[in-house]
Amino acid sequence: MSPPSPASRQTSTSANVSVLDLFPASFGPVLVVTKFSTEAEAIELANSSTFGLGAALFTNDAKQSARVPALIEAGTVWVNQYAILHSSVPFGGFKMSGIGRELGAAGVEEYTRKRDWGGVASRERSHPIQPRRSEGFG
Repeated sequence: MSPPSPASRQTSTSANVSVLDLFPASFGPVLVVTKFSTEAEAIELANSSTFGLGAALFTNDAKQSARVPALIEAGTVWVNQYAILHSSVPFGGFKMSGIGRELGAAGVEEYTRKRDWGGVASRERSHPIQPRRSEGFG
């Protein structure tokens, strides 16, 4: 779905507007700007979306920059920056913004298949995962 045309966009001063109301099903470089009166109202507005890949918080308040990211329902919350990723930090979304993680150890785990091989414990083995000669791995 393409973004609404400029003629169909409406300016709203109500904080009861969902992010989806402002830009439904958009993907790409989108900046949503709306008014809010309190920190709680801003967090509620940010969390009203059914998506949650990334969010950014810009503030001069050090306490706010430490407190608010934990309250925003997004896979990554940048503070006073945007879209900076490090290969050791997992990246992925919450809600309808994807399943799983990329990057970091969590990203590697997404490409592994974990399973338990339930063999019978035996005194013939010197180590629990060492197979008996007759078992092999083929």
